[in-house]
Amino acid sequence: MKIIVEAKSLSKEFQGTTVLRNINLTVEKGEFIAVMGQSGCGKSTLLYNLSGMDRPTSGKIFFDGQELQELPEPQMSSIRLKKMGFVFQKANLLRSLSVRDNIIFPAYQAGIFKREEINENARRWMEQTGILSSAKQDVRKISGGQQQRASICRALMNRPQILFADEPTGALNSSATGEIMDIFNRINAEGTAILMVTHDGKVAARADRIIYLEDGAIGEELILGKFSKDRREEREKRAAAFMR
Repeated sequence: MKIIVEAKSLSKEFQGTTVLRNINLTVEKGEFIAVMGQSGCGKSTLLYNLSGMDRPTSGKIFFDGQELQELPEPQMSSIRLKKMGFVFQKANLLRSLSVRDNIIFPAYQAGIFKREEINENARRWMEQTGILSSAKQDVRKISGGQQQRASICRALMNRPQILFADEPTGALNSSATGEIMDIFNRINAEGTAILMVTHDGKVAARADRIIYLEDGAIGEELILGKFSKDRREEREKRAAAFMR
């Protein structure tokens, strides 16, 4: 299987404190990985380093065969825009734009697709995520779950190889959380790799494997395989036991 992201002996220090310690990790095409651990263990820092939003103190990170820290920032920004997608706990939508315009904005920035393709891609993703009827609405007037769906659509507009998600359901209720994770599983089934940071065992149970960080190092891994609804309860029990 093709490796999309690879970390080799990745370490990160911040103000004299070691946040990540000798991380070795690969993310393959179509893989769904959840990263868990106690608060302050380095989960988000790992995501930021793997995606090139931050640079490691030592070690190497490769994206699609390219060593990221060797690239100048303009080229790194272009890779993040065109080949990666990002979803965070807060949707971070632009208040001055409608739902649809928030979604299409990065696609126009990237310049990969023609206007007709961008519009059709936006329509398709909004339809698949159930927010097509809200396309022209003010983003301030839709629910948190709808805002998160819009941020997912935005992240997928340039057809990224990998989606990075940092606590994507942290601000949602249980119903909206389940709906968002259904979308993630559907996206992953279509071939997009996902690396997701979460503190929620039920959310992590949707991934192919769970990585547990302890004091900035990979402590344990749990292999779950591809998600299926008929095995949801079993997966959640295994994830809960793994967390203990």
